[in-house]
Amino acid sequence: MRNKFVFFYIETNIRGSILNSLLNYLNFYNKIIMDICGEFESIWKIFPDDLNASGEYSVGGGTIKNYCPNRKCDSDINKIDAGCLWLFNQFYGGSYNFSNYADDNIHIVVFIMIWLGYKLNQKLNKEFPNLKDFYSKHIQNANEYNKTIDDVEGYISYIDLINKNDNVINISNENMSKLYDLFKNLCKMYNDISKISNNNKKYIEYANKFADEYKKLFNDNDNNVEGSSYKQILSRLSSEYTYFRNSYVKSIKQGTIPELITEKTTQISVSNHEGTQDVSLSEMPISSSEIEVSSSKDKVSDSDSGSPSSSILNKLISIPFIFVATLILLGIAYKYSLFGIRKRSQKQHLRNNFYVVGPILG
Repeated sequence: MRNKFVFFYIETNIRGSILNSLLNYLNFYNKIIMDICGEFESIWKIFPDDLNASGEYSVGGGTIKNYCPNRKCDSDINKIDAGCLWLFNQFYGGSYNFSNYADDNIHIVVFIMIWLGYKLNQKLNKEFPNLKDFYSKHIQNANEYNKTIDDVEGYISYIDLINKNDNVINISNENMSKLYDLFKNLCKMYNDISKISNNNKKYIEYANKFADEYKKLFNDNDNNVEGSSYKQILSRLSSEYTYFRNSYVKSIKQGTIPELITEKTTQISVSNHEGTQDVSLSEMPISSSEIEVSSSKDKVSDSDSGSPSSSILNKLISIPFIFVATLILLGIAYKYSLFGIRKRSQKQHLRNNFYVVGPILG
């Protein structure tokens, strides 16, 4: 009995230690996500995502101007470069931050690159259609990015961190902007959840936006392909969303947010000479085991029944019926023609017998 008690005591303590370690890791992970989104919320204030009324980048006060030459952000390149350096410095400036974020949270660099692609796409997309061109001209050989960070191992500079994620610099700025919109909604969810004590549920609105945008990007067959950097970033963002949904929302039990789709869908449409029109919109989950077609929420109204696409559809549907009906009628006619031939043959046979038997009896 004593041995059983000892084993039970040891097992309980081991389970408790594992649980505490797991909780500590989750708390640390929560803090990292909150820190990431908190820093991006800060840059939205001093370097807004939207252009100003004149269609220009708007850099406010704060420390961001410290990263412009002579504290004068007088060109688009200087403004964007200052914003990028500001983000790197917030996360990786100094040996403590560098070692803390660089080891297990190198994906932060990807988030910074997504932001950079978004800013370039706003005004400078013709000059820099992707990050690769901007990287080679304004980052690769810049002293600020190559400055050595002391007392850290593995990575010694910002450029080292970027080079570890150089697969993302070939993504177009247009696609980076789409991924950034998704990331921004994700951060708004995390930033808003801290205000839950005030019965604020804006995070639900941001979650719905995230799910809607994610569905579009997930169904992008041109970019969301196996092995692509685009797919890897999308997968990372979906993991952060799912973690938020499973940990925060379920724990506080205030409102629900949608699950993300896991199978691609497609749309069926009918084309004519005037263009492509959706006659019957449907979504088809592509699965290895089944293909399911569901009717669209937006059905064609009676007033649209006379449209060219509807007319073509009606004709296409009626042709098989006419063809089948014709075959049936021909079959019936053929059957009766055979019946008539048989009857005439029998009558002729009786007549022949009559003429043959008649003389014999006579």
